[in-house]
Amino acid sequence: PQVLYSYDDGTLKTFAGYDCITTTDEIARGAFDYVLLTLDGVALRSPDGVSLVKAIGAATQGSSTKVIIGTIGIGLKPWFIDLSGLCKDQVFNGAMSIMAYPPAGASLPLHPPTDSARLAQADLAYVHGGGQGFIVDDSASEAAHRFCEIYNRCGVSMCEVRAASAFDTSIPALFPIFAASDLLGWPLAKDLGADADLWALTTEAVREIQGLAGMREAEGEAQATTTGQSLIDMWKAWEAATLPMDLQAFN
Repeated sequence: PQVLYSYDDGTLKTFAGYDCITTTDEIARGAFDYVLLTLDGVALRSPDGVSLVKAIGAATQGSSTKVIIGTIGIGLKPWFIDLSGLCKDQVFNGAMSIMAYPPAGASLPLHPPTDSARLAQADLAYVHGGGQGFIVDDSASEAAHRFCEIYNRCGVSMCEVRAASAFDTSIPALFPIFAASDLLGWPLAKDLGADADLWALTTEAVREIQGLAGMREAEGEAQATTTGQSLIDMWKAWEAATLPMDLQAFN
């Protein structure tokens, strides 16, 4: 059992009743409704990651099992389908918008009404970084909406289905802002534009990512609405949504 501290309501929760499997041989055909991949992009495309994708494909081909690619990257779905041999309606993209970390391994500034005593008891602390806890795209629409229905039954978190084009142009495009924040020492959102030259480069980098191959459907709209100020406003909203967890210290 894992003890969780929720920044959302300041309470401790216990997560239990789960099992762990350690080899792909344990993924029996049809045994799972959904498989969620959480490897980062480098690990997923490494030799071990490639072996895992092939093993998941072998175990789930011809079954009702669906795969959610929780890895952030460019063009991952067609790559995954080609490697795994799965059908395109078995695979879609997803991203967690809950942020979690182990309090014993990090010291974040405490903002009211954080309960420091309860926080110290937790294996993991988490916050919903917005109204939803999980986001999926509609590239396999029926499977994605079914997953969303199941997720939303939990009563403590919500899943949102986004158009694949909007998912593609929003999630990967965050990373230039992370890079700029790191160069600037993780300032508050309102101060991101303090270095005008760096922020201009950051904004252009976001627009370039929005224009990469595979994002063409939404490229024009996304690039037309992306400005330096719109990115700062978006970061301010995210900063406010994560309180009382400190977004900059978390990142």
